[in-house]
Amino acid sequence: MIIQNKNTITPYVSVIIPVYNCEKYLPQCLQSLQYQSQRNFEVIMVDDGSTDASTEICNKIQETDHRFHFYKQNHQFAGAARNLGMAYAKGQYLLFLDSDDFFSEELIEKSYSTAIENDADICVFGANFYDEQTSKTHPMKGACDPDKCPSDKIFSLTNNSEHIFDFTTSTPWTKLFRRDFIEEKQIQFQTILNANDVCFVLAAIAEAKRICTIFQPLVYYRINHGTSLQQTKDKDPTCICTALLGLQQELFHRDLYKFTKTPFSELSINHCIWNLRSVRTKTGFKKLYEHIRSHFIPEIKLDVDKNLASNLNYKILLQWTDITKLSADEYIKKYSLFEYSNMPFQIPFIKKIKLKLFLKHRLELLQ
Repeated sequence: MIIQNKNTITPYVSVIIPVYNCEKYLPQCLQSLQYQSQRNFEVIMVDDGSTDASTEICNKIQETDHRFHFYKQNHQFAGAARNLGMAYAKGQYLLFLDSDDFFSEELIEKSYSTAIENDADICVFGANFYDEQTSKTHPMKGACDPDKCPSDKIFSLTNNSEHIFDFTTSTPWTKLFRRDFIEEKQIQFQTILNANDVCFVLAAIAEAKRICTIFQPLVYYRINHGTSLQQTKDKDPTCICTALLGLQQELFHRDLYKFTKTPFSELSINHCIWNLRSVRTKTGFKKLYEHIRSHFIPEIKLDVDKNLASNLNYKILLQWTDITKLSADEYIKKYSLFEYSNMPFQIPFIKKIKLKLFLKHRLELLQ
């Protein structure tokens, strides 16, 4: 398919894709964009120092389709690649996608038309998991949770403060951002190995005056393929702490922390426990655990008051308070972690804790 550049119309959407050693999945990703129902868009592919055939794939599509533009950088991770892509973007809206996912043919048309119709700073939409091992899909409810969105079609921090950070995830690939808004607010991605999107996405959501939603899934997020940042988190498991501290600083700088203190605290605790769950080696777990205990908690200074404690899942709250009391080895022993060395780490449900003991512990926290 050869598409010639017949005009210089400003693209509705600039799609920005970091590319790094993804030759297996990149063709499907790019083809699902080529055949979008809305044709007026550009794709900015930024290679982050790939050593496989990814660069050849990008060069080939750039030669045959004028909407695709290819740039390179030294290996600086996805956040830096996204920032570089933004510098070249010309679209009215920005869409940040991952190179190992694929997309509904209506992705650009529906997200853009909904954003325009509602004059939105951000349009948030649904997604499906796609299991690489089984080829099955299932909904990702957290991508755009209708239970945590107000009945009004348009919302912001002002009328949805309780759920402003948990009606969606901190991933950028389920969101369309108005470029003028991002540039005006000077929001950038952090240049860290993973979790580089947390600060960008949630600072933008906190700043946005008009957020609209599409509950239909428009993205297929590939899982169980062994190449995502989530599955290689052990390389630097403390990045989540850097991301959360960066977000807190941004909220302070933008004079938004006083409005987001409780949802930010809930977010931080949930993210820390979730990241501890997903670390796959005992070495990586201990590194993150000790960093949370010795550096993150003293620096971030979260106040687990009655309001926050009542919002948190009781298992998460118990695990968080245990971090402040137990060493990494004591924590591992208490929760029987890493008993099966070949299994990825998962914190088990705390089924053996008696209700009486839990209620006593929770009352102590609330006093």
